[in-house]
Amino acid sequence: MALGSAKYNIFSQNICILGCGALTAIGCNSSMTAASVRTNLSRFKESYMIDRVGEPILLSMAEFIGEELRGLDRLMALAIPAAREAIDALLKDSSLRSLLPAIGISLGVPSSRPGLENNIGESILSHLKSKLSISFLGKKQCVIPTGHASTLSGIGKAIDWISSGDQELVLVGGVDSYYDADTLDWIDRTKRLHSEANKDGFIPGEGAGFCLLASLDFAMRYRLKPLAIILSVGLGEEPHPLTSNGICIGQGMTSCLRRALSIFKTRDEVADWTICDMNGESFRSMEWVYAYLRTGFNHKDPLEIWHPADCYGDIGAASGAVLVYIAIAAWQRGYARGDNALIWTASNGKERSAVLLKKP
Repeated sequence: MALGSAKYNIFSQNICILGCGALTAIGCNSSMTAASVRTNLSRFKESYMIDRVGEPILLSMAEFIGEELRGLDRLMALAIPAAREAIDALLKDSSLRSLLPAIGISLGVPSSRPGLENNIGESILSHLKSKLSISFLGKKQCVIPTGHASTLSGIGKAIDWISSGDQELVLVGGVDSYYDADTLDWIDRTKRLHSEANKDGFIPGEGAGFCLLASLDFAMRYRLKPLAIILSVGLGEEPHPLTSNGICIGQGMTSCLRRALSIFKTRDEVADWTICDMNGESFRSMEWVYAYLRTGFNHKDPLEIWHPADCYGDIGAASGAVLVYIAIAAWQRGYARGDNALIWTASNGKERSAVLLKKP
């Protein structure tokens, strides 16, 4: 089972997204989540948990999932509906259902932290196989335990697998939840929990997101309508991430964006708008500023940037696939800023990832 990510860029205009699924605090499916983001809806709520100064912790939790669920059970309650929604076209069509065993999978999960079980990715993968009736036996599969950047990194792996002929279909996604007392205490102790006393923090959320990838040839063969075309994937590593003692000047994000945007060969080709996982922490916004200053000519002027964590909180490893669908929904509903959408995510560690999508 492959782990982690590398520093590279992937160009592909033959790989598309056929299905998406998402579940967040503001939507029990992908379309509801995107609609809530469009209307700037949030469900941030004071919880019964208390921070270090005795104030209720503000959370963004999926209230349609029982509060009693914790750990693996909670992650599965998030992941299963989102994954099932992403492969819905295959599940509904009897002629396509036979393709289910042929699906590869790349699963993004959080990196190691307090409150998180060991080998959580392998446990989730095992449960997904049984609940979705997908064996993945002998097929390409991997767990990427790098948090925020994991899903977009997984898209890079999926492109490799499909382009090489190893897989025709790949399910790429991630799941995350901060709803755990030990996890929240860790966030609080590291001074990253948003509160009245600490404005430079984030609101913990939870969610799951999945995308089904295939080649355009596959889509045509089975008369499936692409939701988006993947133009490129860029991966990078930040030498001075949040977890280090160095000073971050956006080197990893810059290289990551340059790799994704290097498919553009003329000044007329630009990313029409950007969607990212900025969560309210100044570290992330400053990293973006450095990267934008170095890649600004590849972005449409004036800059249009969306950061939906303002609505559903920080959803960690689920970020990438949810952001992908937000771009797709904007095309489908007619409020997109153009035909090219740049999506980027940044992990707490060194990993950085970006995907450039095109309207089909």
